[in-house]
Amino acid sequence: MKPNGPHCSTCVLAGHRTPEWDFLYGDVPMSSGFMQSDGGMRSGVMIVAEALGANEAKQHKALVGASGFLMARAFSRKKWDRDEFRYANTLYCQPFKNRIKDSRGRFLPWIEDAIDHCAPNLDAEIDRSKPKVIVALGEVALERLTGMNKENTHFRREFMKREHGYAFREKQNRCWVVPTFHPAWIMRGNNAQTQVFMWDIDKARRMAREGYTHETPDCLLDPQMAAWEAYVERCVRFLCDTRIPRSERILAIDIENPTKRQFAEDESEIELQDADGIDVTFNIDRISFAFEVGVGASVPWAMPWLVGIHRILRVAAQNGLIVIWNRAHDRPRVMKATGIDLPVEWCEDAMNAWHVLYSSLDTGLGYATSCLPSSWRLPMWKHLSGTEEARYSAFDSIALLRNYKDTMRLLRSTGQMQVYREAVTDIDPALFYMGNAGMLTDPVKRATLQGELEVSIAELKGKMQSIVPDEVKGMKVWKTKKAADGSPVLVELQAEGAGELFEVAGMKEETT
Repeated sequence: MKPNGPHCSTCVLAGHRTPEWDFLYGDVPMSSGFMQSDGGMRSGVMIVAEALGANEAKQHKALVGASGFLMARAFSRKKWDRDEFRYANTLYCQPFKNRIKDSRGRFLPWIEDAIDHCAPNLDAEIDRSKPKVIVALGEVALERLTGMNKENTHFRREFMKREHGYAFREKQNRCWVVPTFHPAWIMRGNNAQTQVFMWDIDKARRMAREGYTHETPDCLLDPQMAAWEAYVERCVRFLCDTRIPRSERILAIDIENPTKRQFAEDESEIELQDADGIDVTFNIDRISFAFEVGVGASVPWAMPWLVGIHRILRVAAQNGLIVIWNRAHDRPRVMKATGIDLPVEWCEDAMNAWHVLYSSLDTGLGYATSCLPSSWRLPMWKHLSGTEEARYSAFDSIALLRNYKDTMRLLRSTGQMQVYREAVTDIDPALFYMGNAGMLTDPVKRATLQGELEVSIAELKGKMQSIVPDEVKGMKVWKTKKAADGSPVLVELQAEGAGELFEVAGMKEETT
């Protein structure tokens, strides 16, 4: 059915053409259907998706197809029904073949125009419903509601994994927007994110129920010496307070260097070596500390701050528990730069603890922070790495301290603490010793074993081939190749006629 909304008659997706459109893009495929918003919105939360699918276009409702089925199943675990929320779309119709972006993730040119043209429909629904919070499903909805996209943030890779669960203001400042993954993306092999999807929606419900403002952490940024020395004294007194068990005298630390800033999206993926195998990450720019909840300090790795840096680290190594996110990166660089030994027994990796708690989820600091309860009011900060380096650095340690404490509580409450201790902290000293000492190998025995394995593999392949029926061996084989323009092409290969030269869509290849 042709779109029949109040603004559709002049939309390119409903068949409206202008000479400019015809000249630039030719025949733009028409869309179908028109959505009617529904849902009682008892929770005060509206959910905005991208566009109608085929089943949704027939029913004139958003999220009642395959994506809606996944979402409803997830909601049933919380005993939520459809009337908990209000439902709307960025685009109120179904684009031809559900195509919104091209193979490179860019909007089709007519889709951008259609979203702008459809804006009054969504704006009117927001004004009527007056949601307290909107959940944006996917990048299209997030950009429409907030203006944020890959081009105006530095999150080029897996954009939604960096933004999900944080709160942003809607473009017209009418309400808060919480982005999360679109159910359609979850169904494409990303089932582990279903739990995070539910956490994000639960956060939106809590925001609507309790009200929301961004937390403003207390950050000491490149302070004058009097303020820095006072912070150092306060930190040292805490670390030396024997009334508190050493395991609770926690100091979160985080260093910055050029390579680490490059990987600000996911610090767990930092490359430690350059193309020549030389470690280029030992030049530290700054360091941040946090030992009090909601308070952090970030100072340059330079004099005169270095005097206090050395004092804090020396006292922490002897009296406290040092916590790092991605210890394999920060610990050796701090030790080399200061000459202070940070005993591995008293230096824990919060990233490893998070990974034990949720082994199927991403290990980026920003990603984990949005999932854990204590930082639910903390604003997104990872995009500050190139503009407000000191604040970005301080937020890292503030989030790290909270994440570690939350993770420890959850490990205890879920019965996983013993797993964490036995599989991580208890064997850390032995693993670090082995890593430093290396392992002896016998090259002769190694070569002999490799030869024996190659013979065994060849024998197994021969046995496998012998049981394949002859009638199967001559079957056609299909293989996907890339054409000259980069598009995928399905190529038919014959068992007979090998060696022939064939040509498909400007692509040449010799069969084997």
